[in-house]
Amino acid sequence: MRVGVSWGCLGPSYSGAVTFRAGATCLVASAVILAGCTSTEPQTAPTPSPTRSVVTLPSPKQLTAGERAQQLTALSPERFDALYRLISKGPRPDAKVRMRTKGERFRLDVMKRRTTAVLVYGPRGVISCQIIKPKKGKADKACFLVASTPKGLPDLFDPQVQRLFRSATRAISAGGKKLRVRRAGTWRAPGRLGPSECFAVTGGDVDNGTYCYLSKPAPTIGLLARAIFPSGKLELRQVKDVSRKGLFRPPVRPTPLPTGG
Repeated sequence: MRVGVSWGCLGPSYSGAVTFRAGATCLVASAVILAGCTSTEPQTAPTPSPTRSVVTLPSPKQLTAGERAQQLTALSPERFDALYRLISKGPRPDAKVRMRTKGERFRLDVMKRRTTAVLVYGPRGVISCQIIKPKKGKADKACFLVASTPKGLPDLFDPQVQRLFRSATRAISAGGKKLRVRRAGTWRAPGRLGPSECFAVTGGDVDNGTYCYLSKPAPTIGLLARAIFPSGKLELRQVKDVSRKGLFRPPVRPTPLPTGG
């Protein structure tokens, strides 16, 4: 995966609740308590005492690397506003990356100096925008409707960073025989975000690299904290809840891409 972003033509600390991904109960429940039933025999007969059966699931240390990665990614929040630092190797400049999601909708901003590349996915489809802020005067904004879904995104408008939060997270959560996962240490996120657990991932539908996910029991557990690839790395700086209305609207009205005829 190319962590350095090239787009063709183109926070504050966490303070709110975050919505979790559904379907993680098989690995993340801590215990199941089953209450016994009181006997229905006449009062003269002995009444059995209520009994409890406690089923305790394995601790993280008892899980394999693949199982632990599945556990964390299954808990990843579906709603968040996270700011990252993108450190690129080679000629590409470093950048700030802001990823905001709410269910299937997302908005990705990649900010380099005075230029911001924006990718928005909502009911209308995938919209690619470019915002250029001159030293004086108003910013120049342009947006194009480039695809109906993220899977159909043309290479020219694909920054690839959004895959880390979507297809990669889902593929790791689902597991699979072709996916190879091994533990790769830990990394501590800034502030109160706490530690993250790292995994070296190869094969399957995931770009080969090291993925770190927040592991502190909190609304942000399972959020991508760090990703390392040969071309650079992405590191979490801040995270909060999505709050602003109209967030997933493009900066300006998008223009459909011209089609050859």
